[in-house]
Amino acid sequence: MAILLFHIFLIFANTGTLFAENNCSIAKLLKHLDIIDNKTLLWARPVNNWDEPLVVGISMTVDNIVELDGKSQSMLSMVWFDMAWQNSFISWNPEDFCGISYISIPLDTIWIPEVYVYENINEDVSVKINFLNVAYDGTISQSKPWRIVSTCMLNARKFPFDTQKCSITFGPYVHNIEEVVMRSIFSANELKEITLAHYINRGEWELLDIEVLDENLTFGKNLFSKVKYTITLQRTSALYIINLIAPAIFLLMVDFGSMFIPITAGERLGVKVTIVLGFSVLLLILNDLVPSTNSTPILGVFFTLCLLIMILSILGTIAVLHMVEQSTNHRKIPSWLQTCLFKYLAKFLSVDTNCLSEKKTGQCSNDLTDVSRAQNEVKEEWKTEQESHEVRLLKMLHLQIPAIRNHLEKASEEESNKAQWLMAALVIDRLLCILYVLTVVVSMTAVAAVWASN
Repeated sequence: MAILLFHIFLIFANTGTLFAENNCSIAKLLKHLDIIDNKTLLWARPVNNWDEPLVVGISMTVDNIVELDGKSQSMLSMVWFDMAWQNSFISWNPEDFCGISYISIPLDTIWIPEVYVYENINEDVSVKINFLNVAYDGTISQSKPWRIVSTCMLNARKFPFDTQKCSITFGPYVHNIEEVVMRSIFSANELKEITLAHYINRGEWELLDIEVLDENLTFGKNLFSKVKYTITLQRTSALYIINLIAPAIFLLMVDFGSMFIPITAGERLGVKVTIVLGFSVLLLILNDLVPSTNSTPILGVFFTLCLLIMILSILGTIAVLHMVEQSTNHRKIPSWLQTCLFKYLAKFLSVDTNCLSEKKTGQCSNDLTDVSRAQNEVKEEWKTEQESHEVRLLKMLHLQIPAIRNHLEKASEEESNKAQWLMAALVIDRLLCILYVLTVVVSMTAVAAVWASN
């Protein structure tokens, strides 16, 4: 009898072991869950009561901002998207299936909430992950990389020192808030910490902050749930400083240095025109790099000011060269211009004009004194000497002395006019140089203050 009972015990033990081994198969679990070819699991929203909304938790981790295009007002971002919800139709006890706590099933096996990106403007070409993770308690989760091309309204006023905020909003496309409710899995602080730890800065944008907010959208008579992520990005400005701002400042310095070229040399105008032509190349580069927005970029104002200063400097150089040209025509400088330049402006600019009065009164008076002395000597000779051949020559010389005197007076006047025109050009040139420095300092300070303002 004892031997019989022992055999019966062995038979039941072997049967239990075989049953346990069979339950360790995924196929047995799938058959137990009745997932394969079950249209109810595929079509029905997985809630026990039809008026009960399904809560879907989502999370987005930004891996990289590949591009933020100012021309098309779009942002290309690579994100890792996670979504989880509870399926009331699926559950099992892991102890009955050798401790199996989760399985992976194809996407087209059970019902999945549709998720729509509100700002999306391009077809989804992300890598397809065709499986879901199903936990023993009915929790369904999906994780996938997502390449999102979304709209982003840029404000390029402070370009290239700008900070942009772009939004990515997830929400259902078909089900309203009475059927599906979207909620963020992580809080704002948790999401920021996770995102900053995983973000890879491989472009010109640096991630500063990311915020998440659960919102509702009213569309017609329906109310839809959505989760909005706001990404704060700062542009890396080193590239634009090296390629645009620094060359513009260098050209401005060279243009200012060209003002020290002598005004009588003639090369100053050619140098300034060449600098403007070089600056036009930077304007072409600027046109390709500055984003197209409604706001006027400060960088554009900066380049416009630089170009305006260079153009005004060229016009001033033309005016100075015109005065130098007038000095060769022996024309007299207008009296009002003499008063403005030599009496007031020259004194204000600390320009020494004493050489003009000395040259005018000194050399000319000496020459005329010599001529008068020669004329008096000729008259004395007439009185003391008899009429002879030499006397006749002296008489002829006496007749020519007024002409010589007039010639010397005219030459002295022409020399004085030339000196006055050159001095006027010198005064105007110094005025332009001072105005150049003041204009550059004031305008660049104003631009820098606007760039630095919030």
